Amino acid sequence: MEIYIRQAFITDLPIIKSLALSIWPETYSSILSAQQIEYMLELFYSNNALTNDFNKTGYHFFIINIDEVDSGYAGVEAKDNYTWHLHKIYLSQKFHGKGLGKVLIRYVENFAKEHGASFLTLNVNRYNKSLHFYKACGYTILKEENIDIGNGFFMNDYVMKKELK
Repeated sequence: MEIYIRQAFITDLPIIKSLALSIWPETYSSILSAQQIEYMLELFYSNNALTNDFNKTGYHFFIINIDEVDSGYAGVEAKDNYTWHLHKIYLSQKFHGKGLGKVLIRYVENFAKEHGASFLTLNVNRYNKSLHFYKACGYTILKEENIDIGNGFFMNDYVMKKELK
């Protein structure tokens, strides 16, 4: 299996959007309504939303390519001198359970650490099966958060944190 991770350019944003449109319904259909998934995809993955993220100082997107096919992505942001926040990390479901999510998250962690981060935080839906993945990668739960994202929808998350050593 050939794996390559690259930092995304603005011209890669349509790839990230396309991946999100295929991955999100599979990931969230058992825990969110179709209406909330559709709303969140527009909120976080519209062309404007992706471009705004891309243009934020300290925000970086990465794409994982597996056997010459773009198969997942991550988005991370420097919040201050020591803490970065992992906003997005998704992998096509056909690659789940093969250690490739760990490859991608470790790549992001190393990138953040090389750029001065001591900690990486993330939010995860409290009912998302990836909670176990994050725990296995060394993240611990700091707190619960209920985020009003509009239109009557909430993100019911755990905030997790890992010290980058």
